[in-house]
Amino acid sequence: MAGLKDKVVKGAVWIIMQRFVAQGVAFVVTMVLARLLTPGDYGTVALLTIFTTVANSLVTSGMGMALVQKKQATDIDFNSLFYASLFMASILYVVLFIIAPFVADFYGIQDLKLMLRVLAISLFFNAMNSVQSAELSRKMAFHLSFKVSLVTCIVSAFAGIILAAMGFGPWAIVWSNVLTGLSSVVANWLIVAWRPRLMFSFNSLKSLFDFGWRVTAVGLIHLTYTNIYGLIIGKIYSKEDLSFVNKSHSLPSFAMGVVSSTICTVSFPALSQLQDSPEKIREAMRRMIQCTSFWVFPLMAGLAICADDIVYMLFGTQWLPCVPYMRLACFSFALQPLHDINLQAIAAMGKSSVFLNLQLLKTGFGCLMLLLFLRRGVWEFMAVLAFVSGPVSLLINTWHNRRFVQYSCLQQIRDVLPIVSICMAMASVLVGIALLMRGVPTTILSVVTKLVVQGVVGVVLYIEIAAFFRVSALGEYAHVAAHAMHRVCPMAASFASRLADRCSH
Repeated sequence: MAGLKDKVVKGAVWIIMQRFVAQGVAFVVTMVLARLLTPGDYGTVALLTIFTTVANSLVTSGMGMALVQKKQATDIDFNSLFYASLFMASILYVVLFIIAPFVADFYGIQDLKLMLRVLAISLFFNAMNSVQSAELSRKMAFHLSFKVSLVTCIVSAFAGIILAAMGFGPWAIVWSNVLTGLSSVVANWLIVAWRPRLMFSFNSLKSLFDFGWRVTAVGLIHLTYTNIYGLIIGKIYSKEDLSFVNKSHSLPSFAMGVVSSTICTVSFPALSQLQDSPEKIREAMRRMIQCTSFWVFPLMAGLAICADDIVYMLFGTQWLPCVPYMRLACFSFALQPLHDINLQAIAAMGKSSVFLNLQLLKTGFGCLMLLLFLRRGVWEFMAVLAFVSGPVSLLINTWHNRRFVQYSCLQQIRDVLPIVSICMAMASVLVGIALLMRGVPTTILSVVTKLVVQGVVGVVLYIEIAAFFRVSALGEYAHVAAHAMHRVCPMAASFASRLADRCSH
């Protein structure tokens, strides 16, 4: 257990670095492109990525997880999945190639036909990467994942910005995605030792398929459901409305991705190794939920309060209509760690049928909300997604873990309640600062000043209150920081060590 904990901690550090670099570069690129491209350009490509995202889930989602979850995966398992993924990518590319003219006619934008056919090339790149990514995840070799991510981020950044500056419009985003996929293939083949061999077994593929098809179905249903409202918004309302909704997720996704997806990335292989011990899984889930929520909750609260100033400063006034949607997205993303960790635990125990049934139930409820509220307006529908569908989905996700590992929704809420209370205190102070500076004329300098004051006060206040009440998650982070800094900065390491000791008592 101690060895696994070390792997999880080291993996988390590498994934934090990977996510920070990937999300940071993507954020900078998005900020630059937002000033070079129009909301209409973004909306045009958003209509296409809905199709390719769903297709990619069929290529890469569940079968790779099946390799990670399988206790004794062999080389023939890896090779069988590699060739099966390429075959699936070929079929899906043909499908997208054929339907491209119909998509263009449906939205009345003829450029969509060629764009979709070009963007769909990324299916082959993702198929080639799927097995190598599963190999790294299985071995928890996240330091190599960081290297691959670094290469692809650099290519994506240069391609997107250069093409947009040259006047390619929405094609800048299309070609940037294709070049990113190509660079990830090259990086994986240079960095990861695994190579495909001429071997294939239907029996091996069947053993993976028994687990993986349900996970793939879950991913497909989830992506179809989460993207279908984008298709409808783009059709019923406008592609500008769709671009504002999509843009509203960029900042919360960046803030949440650095922390929450770090834990989720390492949680599945770690929990898979504990699959025979419900007690250990429950304890691991509790620590993951508390540690992830400790940073995600204040990040989302701060971003929601400061959303208008942040959008004005980073993207310009043309993107201010996305602010109300961003505040709703912050609430949804705040719950994401609890969703993900509960689902990862169910999948790690091999309960893929339960995994699928939960997704079907959530999707059915979400579709009901779609039918009842989408025609009422974009904001009204997004509000229902955040405040109704999100909590109901959380209740559904946690229900079975009450039986599997004796960790109910009520227990999980109780575990994060101290963090929620501290966030509310911090949020009150941030709102007070905003009210005090309300009469200051709106300029870039005044907005930056307000954000700096709110950021510094918010962070210091949050950590001070957490330390006063000895929140265990703060102690976990302080312990990791003390270990990481003991050679670089002994004074900071000593302070972190004392903080860890205080929170552990």
